[in-house]
Amino acid sequence: MNLNEYQQKAKEFLLPSAQNLQYLSLGLLAEAGEVADVLAKAVRDHEGKVDQDKLSRELGDVLFFVATLADYYGIRLDTIGQGNINKLTDRLQRNVIQGFGDYR
Repeated sequence: MNLNEYQQKAKEFLLPSAQNLQYLSLGLLAEAGEVADVLAKAVRDHEGKVDQDKLSRELGDVLFFVATLADYYGIRLDTIGQGNINKLTDRLQRNVIQGFGDYR
């Protein structure tokens, strides 16, 4: 499955009452927090050993919200992915991969 296929499929699971910017934005934040929680508990309780199954499930939830939020704005996931790779490639070539700011 490619990114665009995933995005199309993910829309099928979005409830009608959830097809709004507020829910999609808050859902993304909530799921990103759950990823952080899995990682924090690994550091606290398991000497940094991450439960990959839990992490994978939470990252999947983040991907769902990224896909549906992008779709809300009419942006395809492959466009986002390729744009990000282009940005990172440019930064690497200019030796500014580290640092701060979106436009470095």
